[in-house]
Amino acid sequence: ECCNEVSRLILQALESTDEQDVQRKLCLLYLVSDVLYNTTSRVPNASLYRASLQRLVPRLFASILASPTVTASRLSKAAVIGKLKGVVSAWREWHVIDGDVLDALLPADDL
Repeated sequence: ECCNEVSRLILQALESTDEQDVQRKLCLLYLVSDVLYNTTSRVPNASLYRASLQRLVPRLFASILASPTVTASRLSKAAVIGKLKGVVSAWREWHVIDGDVLDALLPADDL
């Protein structure tokens, strides 16, 4: 019932996060992942979160990848990309985000 409000609050947190605070952005990503995992439960309407969060996910990934902390250091970028790949892999396994959306989250050269 509150899926759009939860997504809006997560987006607000992302937008209010300092551009360089990759750790906080990753925390938001893990929060989204936890909520998405719970959408596989048999609770009525839990699946509504999928559509709401799916619209937010590309923006969250783009924000993480564009962070100066990530783009400035090749080693840091590799570590962050590894974490992002882990999340995408889990989401594929859980079938909680459309495959087309997942395919577009990471640049092809990072796959």
